[in-house]
Amino acid sequence: MSAGELYVLPIAHGRPTEGIPLMILRETLEDPPAPFTRSTFSALLGLDTSAAKKAIQVLIELGYLTAKIGPPTVYRLTEACIRLLATPQTQAAPIPRDEAMRAAMGLLETCGRGNAQENLCRVVAVTFFGVLLDDSIAAVMGVSAQITVRVKRGAGAAEAMRDLESRLLGVHDNVQLHFVLVVAE
Repeated sequence: MSAGELYVLPIAHGRPTEGIPLMILRETLEDPPAPFTRSTFSALLGLDTSAAKKAIQVLIELGYLTAKIGPPTVYRLTEACIRLLATPQTQAAPIPRDEAMRAAMGLLETCGRGNAQENLCRVVAVTFFGVLLDDSIAAVMGVSAQITVRVKRGAGAAEAMRDLESRLLGVHDNVQLHFVLVVAE
């Protein structure tokens, strides 16, 4: 299975604000993952208290964080978040460019099929990175893409996101995905 990254873009007044790079949470990936407070989260991401509170609430609703209420409340990454943030321990072997193109097309087709069925999590943009379209390159290290997903908050959203992650990460072993969640308030 390929690895992914997670970002959240809250929407203010109908327009996306700056993304929150949750990959920085890898700092909490100890064995076992260490709990952290809202102030730690806020400091890691450079957010004010209000923005940190909103981001944490969305991540809890989507099944990426759990909370243990107390003085102070502490948060932990869920297994779903840890799997999504997992980094392959070895560098993937180069693959022929035509195989990489098939993987990219497979990713787009999977996004389209998912959008035809799903209303809670819809892929709204796919951006590819690297030398995939350079026909002078015979082999590439894989396919790197940013997947922007518009998520509707509410019952079933976490399960819909896990299903989408599973389908997209299973397209090809040499696919590296960077998830961006766009959450409407």
